[in-house]
Amino acid sequence: MVDVSVVIATYNRSRQIREAIDSVLAQSVPVREVIVVDDGSKDDTRAQLLAYGDRIRPFFQANGGASAARNHALRMAQGSWIAFLDDDDVWLPEKIKQQWDLVRKNPALGLVYCSDYAVDEQLRVLYSREAQPQNRGEVFDRLLIKNFIFTSCVIARRDAIEKAGYMQPEFKFAQDWDLWLKIAAEHPVDFAPAPLVLYRQSPTGCLTHDMKADDRLLEMKTILQRALKLRKVSPAARRRAVFEIESQWASASLTNGRNAAAFPHALQAVAAQPGSLEGYRLSAYSLVPKGVRTWAKMLLRGKDSSAAAEANAAMKQQAVAGQNSTTPAVIIMNMFYSGLAIARDLAGTGVRVIGLSADPKAYGNFTRFCEVRTAPDSQSEPEKLAAFLTKAAGELAGAVIFPTRDADVVFLDRYRDELKDYRLSIPPRTALMRALDKGALIEYAQAAGVPAPKSLVAHNADELKRVPAELGFPCVVKPVSSYLWRGEGRWQAVGCRKAFMADSWEQLKAEYDSVATVNPDVLVQEWIPGSTKDIAIMGAYFGQGSEALGYFCARKLVQEPDDFGTGCVVQNVPLEEIVQPSLRLCKRLEYRGMAEIEYKRDENTGEYKLIEINTRHWDWHQLSHMSGVNLTRVAYTDLTGHRLDASTSPRPGGKWVAEDTLLLHSAAGIYNRRLSLRTVLRQLSGPKMFGIFQWADPMPFIRFAFSSIFPTMGKMAMKKLRSKG
Repeated sequence: MVDVSVVIATYNRSRQIREAIDSVLAQSVPVREVIVVDDGSKDDTRAQLLAYGDRIRPFFQANGGASAARNHALRMAQGSWIAFLDDDDVWLPEKIKQQWDLVRKNPALGLVYCSDYAVDEQLRVLYSREAQPQNRGEVFDRLLIKNFIFTSCVIARRDAIEKAGYMQPEFKFAQDWDLWLKIAAEHPVDFAPAPLVLYRQSPTGCLTHDMKADDRLLEMKTILQRALKLRKVSPAARRRAVFEIESQWASASLTNGRNAAAFPHALQAVAAQPGSLEGYRLSAYSLVPKGVRTWAKMLLRGKDSSAAAEANAAMKQQAVAGQNSTTPAVIIMNMFYSGLAIARDLAGTGVRVIGLSADPKAYGNFTRFCEVRTAPDSQSEPEKLAAFLTKAAGELAGAVIFPTRDADVVFLDRYRDELKDYRLSIPPRTALMRALDKGALIEYAQAAGVPAPKSLVAHNADELKRVPAELGFPCVVKPVSSYLWRGEGRWQAVGCRKAFMADSWEQLKAEYDSVATVNPDVLVQEWIPGSTKDIAIMGAYFGQGSEALGYFCARKLVQEPDDFGTGCVVQNVPLEEIVQPSLRLCKRLEYRGMAEIEYKRDENTGEYKLIEINTRHWDWHQLSHMSGVNLTRVAYTDLTGHRLDASTSPRPGGKWVAEDTLLLHSAAGIYNRRLSLRTVLRQLSGPKMFGIFQWADPMPFIRFAFSSIFPTMGKMAMKKLRSKG
């Protein structure tokens, strides 16, 4: 027997309390006593407790809240150590033994915790929360910044708890954090690394009363201010702790439409961490008057208002989880179209979203839907980024990482082992290599019965000589993998092109000699006759067994540049002709993950031929919302087991518009008399969503307009005036 008293407070959980108690009685080493306090339950909890006889010590009181119930149990306890257990959680059999071994080795310890598993109502594991190596020993400064110790994982010295004054009844939300801080201020802390607790994500029977976000944050701020007086704290830890509280408070106020209340907290966040973009972002958004959005909607007669209303409603539903959040976070690599859309995809879910940005001018840095951190670039500084993420694992272990560029995908694949603490949203390595290698992809497509253009891979100028006889002209030349033409210097060396077309051997040879200096390996394909509108795409997320868990189809209407550009107006349309071929292809590849599968319709035969697969989120993936599915939420659910509602309101024929690219494309077309204003307006007709602009999140567009669109349009106007002069 170990000298440990187990204390459990319960309220209206007659079924779960039995599982909790049974897990204590099933420990590999017996404990001194099990004390259960019923906090005024109205169900049959009393009968369930009395049925245990003398195996537990039950107590009954009028409802007084979590702290009062636990304090009642603490005062009755006789053991020298106290183990806490919530009434809906379950211990694994070795929990007490492994923690007691640490206590015997180091009698100076004041508290020992452990890793745990988050589970559903049926105790099925959703994900694990691993204790981090740096969070042992003298942890007071780190605990100020974030509460990484969870109640059911703790055993603590009874004398340390008594000196701390038990749990404070005035606190309804973070009373456990307050107690851990008081213990950590005077004692070292350790942990058992193995997950030893099943932490149930239960919506029923809660000891903590519902609290408004402001009340929770005020409580946390009060706890922090008192803790700062317990012992000397490093200035960096003090500033970071203040920043975390104030930025959460500003964000919560903005979520509830209270800009004036948000502003002072945003300013305090800036003062605490002047080097962080997050405080400035929150301050800037706080200055956007609440009526601006309503006025603009009326001006445009409600156009695009549904997306804004949807996002706003979702954000108002989002509870401030604070420092006790158990939901796996999301990390977004780069904050341009794709990254900004991912952040918006997750609005209102309660998931913590962190954007990594190497470009301080990226418009996505200013979104209200995620916190943004400056980080090294995956393409130019991969080693530094790997070190950055490895260090951040102490805070963000278990987070999902979403790449938004091919270079990000290659980086994540290269550092899979180093990033094992994260969930990487990329396909398994074998499938990834098959998809990235365009030559191999064509072979797998042919094996799956998926139409593809005639192709050959050339590794040198001699092999290129096969093109006239085997493919003819015109032909298209691409890198065997897209990322080989990207990166510093390489993109400029290939003429800033994804591919090029050659109409003759002489042109092909000259162009090849140029791009071969970057990389001699190229894929050459027959030209598929057709226009931009013949380009069709199936966007999907594939789960276990290459099952399509969600998908939609779309067609490009405008791309820039015209031949091998990026779509700047894309429309969701039903295209069953490409669905079955795509499913066969991904099954053949043994593919799992996000995929943009692109085809082009041969205008001579009517056949859709495979072009490529993108193995990550792409610029306009958010168009999936208009088809009834949120692919980012589908991916998150598959990767974490934590279910998010991925259904949306379908809007058939809806369009995604890259407003910045389309504006410049249209201005140049009208200026050169290739386009008319009527054509441009027709392209924009019908329901639509924008790549940057959103009523519920206007700051990215405002920032981009003043830093890029207006200056560019001004230069074009000056050029026009000079030409007339």
